[in-house]
Amino acid sequence: MASNSGGSKLGEGEREQSLISSLESLCKEHDRETARKAIETLLTLANNIVRSPTDEKYRKVKKQNKSFSVRVWQLAEAQEFLFSWGWQEDNDHVVLPSDEDVQLVKQILMKKLNNIPSRSSSGAASNSEPLTERERQLQEERRKVLEKKKFEDQEKARIKAQIQADRKNIKDREMRESRARKPEKFGGKITKFGDIGVDLNKGGG
Repeated sequence: MASNSGGSKLGEGEREQSLISSLESLCKEHDRETARKAIETLLTLANNIVRSPTDEKYRKVKKQNKSFSVRVWQLAEAQEFLFSWGWQEDNDHVVLPSDEDVQLVKQILMKKLNNIPSRSSSGAASNSEPLTERERQLQEERRKVLEKKKFEDQEKARIKAQIQADRKNIKDREMRESRARKPEKFGGKITKFGDIGVDLNKGGG
C-alpha cells in the first residue's frame, strides 16, 4: 500500500514554494555537478510523464534503480522535492498518482537547471560565480589536507637532516677517539734502553 511520506497534500501555492525551496536546499548542500545531475534526472521523470501521461510505467520507479538511487534517492533534498511533487513510497518503489499535474514541476525544474552551469561551462563560470556552501566546505577540506601534507613533508625532511647530522657527529667523535689511542699501540711509555735492561755505560770484553 502506498504511503505519502511528504505528509498531507499541499495547496498549489504551498506546493510551488515547497518545490522551489527543496531545489534551493539541494543546490546549497551539494556541489553543482551533483545538483545538476539530480535535477536532470527529476526533469527526465517529468518529461516522460508529459509525453505519456497515461503510461503507468513512468509513474513508478524502483528505489534501488542505480541511476535514480545515486542521483536522486540518496539526496535528502531531492527526496523532499519528490514528496512535494506528489510521489509516494510503495514498498521498494515510489509512485506518482495519476491525478498529479507535472507541468508546474517541469517548469520549476527547467528554470533551476538553466541557472546551473553545465559541465562544459562550469570551468569558465567558476571564476565569476560564488561557490555553494558545499563547494566552500570541500575547498577548505582540500586546503587543510594540502597544509597537513606540507607540514608532514617538512617534518620528515627535518628528522632526516637531524639523523644525518647525528651520524656525522658520531663518526667524527669516533675518529677523534681513534687518533687519541694510536700512540699506545706499540708500547706507549717504553722510550729508553734502560727501561728494557740495556746498560749503554758498560764496556765490552
